[in-house]
Amino acid sequence: MNGYRPISEKPNPKVQRILLWRESFLKLQDNHFFELMRMYLGEIKTPYNKQKLIENLGSFLHKTEIKEKILLLISKEDVQVLSAIVNLECPNQQMLSNFFAGAFPLAKLYDKLMNLEERLILFQYTDENTGKSVYALNPLLEEDILPLLSLNFLFECVENVEFSKKDFIPLSAQFIA
Repeated sequence: MNGYRPISEKPNPKVQRILLWRESFLKLQDNHFFELMRMYLGEIKTPYNKQKLIENLGSFLHKTEIKEKILLLISKEDVQVLSAIVNLECPNQQMLSNFFAGAFPLAKLYDKLMNLEERLILFQYTDENTGKSVYALNPLLEEDILPLLSLNFLFECVENVEFSKKDFIPLSAQFIA
């Protein structure tokens, strides 16, 4: 073996998620992109290169002290939303609002999602299978955040929510699978 990867071989899943994360910044409107970059990197000098700025942001997020600060600011509600995002397949806004109906008011959930995006914990990308915008955990932070997440937090969300018979889906082998 010469150490080269065949062209047809796809990069590993984490590399793919990092590429999706970087691409999500390129799709942001310029004013939002630069607002986020200034917030985390400070003044942006011209001429600028968006790819280089995204790379600098990635380096910023790799710093241990930054990761520690991000983790310290994660609330229980953040953990509940993040646990849902990690455990649901291709979670979009509608799916999350349905999932948290009765646990979070809709406006509070949307504010929470936007806040998690601005804190660089979440990002959105377009799922190639559904064409919908879905949420994902920032791949640069996932190793630090995943240990905080659990299905138990999701059960706490719905523990005090009252359900009617129409809210339940009959269990089938297909549903369980």
